[in-house]
Amino acid sequence: MSLGSLLKQSIGLYRSNFLLFLGIFAFPALGHLCWIIAQRGLNHLRHPDWPQQAIVIRADWGLSIYSVNLVLTCLGACAYYVLAGLSLAAATGAVFKQSRPEPALIRGDFPGKRPHWFRFQSLQFVSAVRVWGILVAMMGTIVFGADVLDRFAAGMTIWYGIVGLTLVAAVPFGLWMHVRFAMAVPVSFIENLPIGAALDRSVQLTKGRRARIFAVVALVGGLRWILGIAGSLLAHAHIRSGPMAAVGSPLLSFVLDALIGPVYGIAMVLLYRDIRDQSPGSH
Repeated sequence: MSLGSLLKQSIGLYRSNFLLFLGIFAFPALGHLCWIIAQRGLNHLRHPDWPQQAIVIRADWGLSIYSVNLVLTCLGACAYYVLAGLSLAAATGAVFKQSRPEPALIRGDFPGKRPHWFRFQSLQFVSAVRVWGILVAMMGTIVFGADVLDRFAAGMTIWYGIVGLTLVAAVPFGLWMHVRFAMAVPVSFIENLPIGAALDRSVQLTKGRRARIFAVVALVGGLRWILGIAGSLLAHAHIRSGPMAAVGSPLLSFVLDALIGPVYGIAMVLLYRDIRDQSPGSH
């Protein structure tokens, strides 16, 4: 299946079952929303002058606030990643059920799989640790180093250099690992494999197809990032005070996560189904 065909089928399936997939992926988006609100509340308690509507750099705040926020932001993204395990499992059931005559329903899909929901969630957690654990750990070292660097005149410059090096080294590694484990949840759902076997099976199935998977990740992630930046800029330009200044950006993040997440999830399930159809003896 070519990249163009994969995206076309994914968007078409999403449009024809919009409310179904929106409901499925609203769950991790809601969890991410709660995380962002809690993070902003923590910032406000520790630093009352921290602006809630945008990120503004002021040298007199010191490095610690930026370090903590970087780590909390990374952990928030990991929380969304982990919670998406249930959504990917539900999406797998919905996509595979499209070939059946009855309509797809969240509560009606594959009743025998319900006892395994915890396994799907645990699988996504293990995957998150392997994929993004190094990035979070490196960010953690930045937090502990912030107070030390604050004592030097060039501390801010050194800190940004360490952050840049961390992103350059850890993010590509995380993306590579993510592509390898992209089909772990669909594999565990359909083939009823435990966590370790599902991860190994995903690595096997993605061989020779990782460029397409990375392209989907880049396109969907890039679209999410561009829309997020554009929405934040518009909100900052028109909403400078009041409650909406504090909650506008988190709500925008929730809407974008819920709307765009299904495209990636459906694409991974469709690609997995296509690989199974092409592999003899895989059913």
